[in-house]
Amino acid sequence: MPTILSFLVLFLSLLGCDNLVAQEQKYEEEHRLSSTAVPTPALEFVEQFTARKKTRWLEEKRKNGSSIEAKFRYRRQKYSVEFDTLGNLEDVEIQILFKSLENTLQEQIKSSLAKIFRCHKIQKIQIQYRTNEDGIVGRFDNDEMLWEVEENYELVVRGKEQNYPKLYEVTFSKTGTLLKRVEIISKNSDNLEY
Repeated sequence: MPTILSFLVLFLSLLGCDNLVAQEQKYEEEHRLSSTAVPTPALEFVEQFTARKKTRWLEEKRKNGSSIEAKFRYRRQKYSVEFDTLGNLEDVEIQILFKSLENTLQEQIKSSLAKIFRCHKIQKIQIQYRTNEDGIVGRFDNDEMLWEVEENYELVVRGKEQNYPKLYEVTFSKTGTLLKRVEIISKNSDNLEY
């Protein structure tokens, strides 16, 4: 028996709104973590990039569990590397400038954001490399990291849909397709913007 939701999805697709992404909420709470509390596989992976450099370790608690995150600089770029609680790699994010994207991709993203929000401001954009089934993010070749996984763009956007602005995490594919939009709900913590 069809549900109201299936009728709504059909109705929206007939109106040309089939690319709408469901609104979710992302609860996160971050706390500093001592490197002695970090699993060995995570430490070893990050040390490839950060020999003699400072790394900030965080524990991120979410409603569906927790993860460990390393924040550091490598070759003048800001990195955020996320691991599960056992030290298995989940994703690598590298902060970039919006203007560094190809013009067509910039226009696609701007168009999508204009359809979602009455007004908005991009606060941060990162290239996101997600691990494949084998947990491999990439490989080194002549001291360069060659990425061999799914590439997305994750934006932190202050956007206004109704009466007041909220903070959102909006993810696009490398071709500019809107993949996910979630409202960020931060609890009081020692969140570190890097």
